[in-house]
Amino acid sequence: MKRLCVFWLLASLAVMCTCALAEETEPFLTPLDGICFPAGEKYPVYFGPGYGYDRMAEGKASVSTNGWIRVYGEETGTVLDHHGSPGASVLIEYEISEGRHRFGWVASADLPDSVSVWQPLPWQWGYAHTNRTTSVTDDPFCSQTGVATLPAGTDVQVLLAFGDWTYIDAPPIRGFVPSSALTEDEIPYRDDPDLVQVVGYFENTGIKGQLSGLHHSPFGQRYVTFTLENGGTAEYFLMGSGFSLYEMNWDFEDICDDDLALFLDYYLGLLVDVQNNRSPQEHLRVGYNGELGQNNIDAVISNGTFALESKGEQWLRVLLAQLAAHDGNDQLNGFRAVAASRMLGKLDATPVDPSAGCAWYDALTLASQDDLPTADAAIYEENPTYRAATQALIAHFEEERAGWGGRRDVDSTKTCVIVTLDVQKVRETDDQLILWASVAENEYALYDGSRYQNISGSWIPSRITMEKGSNGQWTLAELLQADDGTLYEPSIIDFCDGNKSLARKLMAGGGGKSCEECFLLYLQTNGYTGPFEVIPY
Repeated sequence: MKRLCVFWLLASLAVMCTCALAEETEPFLTPLDGICFPAGEKYPVYFGPGYGYDRMAEGKASVSTNGWIRVYGEETGTVLDHHGSPGASVLIEYEISEGRHRFGWVASADLPDSVSVWQPLPWQWGYAHTNRTTSVTDDPFCSQTGVATLPAGTDVQVLLAFGDWTYIDAPPIRGFVPSSALTEDEIPYRDDPDLVQVVGYFENTGIKGQLSGLHHSPFGQRYVTFTLENGGTAEYFLMGSGFSLYEMNWDFEDICDDDLALFLDYYLGLLVDVQNNRSPQEHLRVGYNGELGQNNIDAVISNGTFALESKGEQWLRVLLAQLAAHDGNDQLNGFRAVAASRMLGKLDATPVDPSAGCAWYDALTLASQDDLPTADAAIYEENPTYRAATQALIAHFEEERAGWGGRRDVDSTKTCVIVTLDVQKVRETDDQLILWASVAENEYALYDGSRYQNISGSWIPSRITMEKGSNGQWTLAELLQADDGTLYEPSIIDFCDGNKSLARKLMAGGGGKSCEECFLLYLQTNGYTGPFEVIPY
């Protein structure tokens, strides 16, 4: 298929466009090089990013890929697709006729997969209102044709100000207005009490930063953005039902650990206040059928900690670091531990007593235990041939796990790997040993010397090749394990040299000691007498 590639440089604008910017005007945006469109196609063009904005030219605007197109970048996040879901749109400029251009938006979903626009747009996300009735144009550098009118006093989002023109957002349109027609707002949407409360909420966290954006979608959703002094952004999704302190509507990007710790302590501190009946009652009414009292308080606390459950590794790491500090704030440590336990999925270990947070952390990290020694196959394997293979596999899996970094919530020095073999065939010579076996490999952690947990594991049909060195010791030369899905049949038959009967035996598995039996034997051999309690995974 014939393709048209757009190679435009800002420096060539005066050559390629007869209605170029005056030399003294500062640049608007830098066009992208090398964006290729299939020839002979048309795409609908909108005033703004997403199908929620009006389509230009009274619903008829389209851009033809047979003409020239200048591409400036992509916007994501606040863009909505046909189904109202987050998507992406591309800002373009194209020629309608001689002396008439148009800036508009093409939805990424309408473009072919071969068209990839990666560059974000450098919006300022400022705030202003019109100080007079003003015309909006989609062609500031050529015809300056008016396409809409904004009354005086209209609140707008300032996307980019450059010289005499400002690109603004006023759903359901975006366009260019004279910069002189705008008066900057120190507090945008100043009559919106929900927004004022979000700003106050952010300031109360102690995080240093400033309000830098209010994404106001055509569907009424609002995302309040703050730029953080120490790097990163914080965004609050303002629900249509209004603002509530206890709704976890925050999204953070590239926030540092210190700022995240401030936020977590402030947010969890709010839940402590709820528990102690020190919270603003009007906030407790939101989302809970207007009821007050203990049931409502319990619901706020439960929902508040539940909202942290899927927040990710950094949030968990910061919470655990706060617990490690043992700062003496018992109630706050209790809520920190509840939130961390939810993140880890250990709801059975959630402390009930508010003073149990640090004790929970100490048990979690096995702080009161010595490091566990590497498992020794000699404890549970009597057959010297199987013992040698099992010991080699223990070392292999220990090294493999070290490469992964292991489970982030458990100190790897306080875990051990147990390997058991269900051997179906052995071939042994003076210097080589081959075993066909179902290999069970599991990692266990020990808590408080009595509670243990299987934190990961697998059971895989395998072929194990060992070689004997000059010192008479067996080493692992090759490990072939099934790798092709349900029942693993093709790869098993392959490393069984076509022996289907042997392959079926390997797939059946079972027999011999379980990894859990061997782990308990290992604990008793190393001086842990029990009784032992199993923590569900």
